[in-house]
Amino acid sequence: MIRVASLGYVGVESPKHSVWNEIGPEVFAFQLGQPGSDGAVRFKIDDNAYRISIHPGERNRMSYQGWELASYEEFGNAQEELARQNIPYKVADAGECADRLVGEMLYFQSPAGFRYELFVLPSRRDDSFLPPRPHSGFQTGDQGLGHVNVVVPDGEAEHRMLVDVLGAKVSDAVIVGGGDAMRFYRVNPRHHSTAHMVVPGMRGLQHIMVEAKEIDDVGRAYTLAKRHPELKVTAELGRHMGDMMLSFYVRTPSGWDLEYGYGGLRVSDERTPGMLQAPAEYWGHEYDPMFFDFQALEPAD
Repeated sequence: MIRVASLGYVGVESPKHSVWNEIGPEVFAFQLGQPGSDGAVRFKIDDNAYRISIHPGERNRMSYQGWELASYEEFGNAQEELARQNIPYKVADAGECADRLVGEMLYFQSPAGFRYELFVLPSRRDDSFLPPRPHSGFQTGDQGLGHVNVVVPDGEAEHRMLVDVLGAKVSDAVIVGGGDAMRFYRVNPRHHSTAHMVVPGMRGLQHIMVEAKEIDDVGRAYTLAKRHPELKVTAELGRHMGDMMLSFYVRTPSGWDLEYGYGGLRVSDERTPGMLQAPAEYWGHEYDPMFFDFQALEPAD
């Protein structure tokens, strides 16, 4: 089994990638990093060279998920495990690694057709995160970027890949109408680094979550998002059961939602998965109908 350390970065495509040059810094306090070789807008939220990349593209879609491994030894173990489980993979060449700003990388496809990149030694420089407006910073470190919530056509196939290949553990599930609608997976003390919901025949990105260090940073971002003409709040301020995140959601110009939160739960390996009944909220998170109109999906192969 591979031992993934954290969600390191996420890459998406969008025909409106350039608007992020304004929205990212002004609304969300993301620092602009060095652009990608294709003109991708890259965002720093800590001392890593970047955590989120918005690439130019003809449609809104997820391009890749980057999962960090703890060491070069683990990188070798990952290759052996993928070969043992007969999962085709490719080791990235020097140019691909330079483009991602990592030491080594390999990639393969998940059952849903997502590109998973396993990497070591991300480029980072101490004290390099300089938020473009007053902000306390984001909770990252050994917990990684935050989390992604994706749509998959086959929940069981993706579950087996996450648990049996990447070593993830189920933290909780949310039940809707008697069925297991969503599962939340952790690879470190963060309650979850990824989650998925099932939509037959489709795959894609529903939301990315970033976690601020102070609650006032959530309030400031919420106020700025409400005022911005390119953004639409799809879930009002509220607090989830499960990960206990206090947050709001906003529909971005790239078709997926950004969850901006504070105070997420940290859990141990001994946690017993909870079975929560929707709506799994302590309070708030009143959902706009647009929240359920997933706009960054594509047909699954």
